Amino acid sequence: MGNQGRDEDDETTVAALLRAAGPRERPPADAEAAVRAAVHAEWSATVAARGGARRRRWAAAMLAAASAAVAVGVGLLSPVPRTPVADPTVATVVSARDLRTSAGPVAAGAPLARETLLVAAPGGGAVLAWNGGAQLRVAGGSELRLGENRVVLERGAVYLDGDATRVAPFVETSQGLVRHLGTRYAVRVIDDGLRIDVRDGRVAFDGGAGAVVATAGERLAVDGRGVAVRSPVPTYGADWAWSDALAPGFEIDGRRLAEFVEWAARESGRRVRYATPAAGSAAGELVLKGSIEGLPPDLALRAVLATTRFESRTDGAELVVDLRDAGRGGVR
Repeated sequence: MGNQGRDEDDETTVAALLRAAGPRERPPADAEAAVRAAVHAEWSATVAARGGARRRRWAAAMLAAASAAVAVGVGLLSPVPRTPVADPTVATVVSARDLRTSAGPVAAGAPLARETLLVAAPGGGAVLAWNGGAQLRVAGGSELRLGENRVVLERGAVYLDGDATRVAPFVETSQGLVRHLGTRYAVRVIDDGLRIDVRDGRVAFDGGAGAVVATAGERLAVDGRGVAVRSPVPTYGADWAWSDALAPGFEIDGRRLAEFVEWAARESGRRVRYATPAAGSAAGELVLKGSIEGLPPDLALRAVLATTRFESRTDGAELVVDLRDAGRGGVR
């Protein structure tokens, strides 16, 4: 009587444990068959040796538990999902002319991975959108390698347009490292030296002889030893012509003239000044139509203003905008 009560308690305990374990994923058929065969052999031996209903009930429970264990084991041995590999892309081509990698020509829209070697043929060039938001312009005749947070400039020139809100790469050269501090600047390899022109913001150059900081309107001439000499340089004019020509276009259709003028001035290294308050007010009201696709900023400015009652002139670093004959109509 006592043994029967213990048997019933044992069965109740086993059943409760199996219910608590819940359903399990079925193991592969061959694995389950092997476990069942092994448990059955053990069960047969036990029954033959000792007999008894209680042994048979325990063996059946063992069989069920073993099947569940196989299911768990299979789950544990299943391949662990791998962490996705980080995207190796560091930049995307916005525009390109005679640009190549080791794999062949590169066109607009192409993603560029780190360690990519870029070569722009003389007369060519490219604009790259860096993953962090900055823009990199590549002059014709340049060769550079892309890193995760830098570009290694071997020859030619690059122009970097970034600010405090856009992560931009450093420019590494054989003379040293150029670090942006929220700025627009150009770096050109010259013979065994380097030239860094700062258009806006600040740039730090470290050539091993200590860091040198240059601000807007300054040039750092670096010799082969990495020694930098500071001098003034205009933020506009012939030295910047190549980068200005690569400037991405501005969609004028539906935009105010004042917006377009600000873009044209910024891309030419100047600041806008309206000759009169009336001119500034009118520029803020005039809505443009049409397209300036393919035109560099200076030619685009002339083309657009020619269709309005506005005119412009340059005064050093200023782009001065004024009203012409008030009787002439504008594009609206």
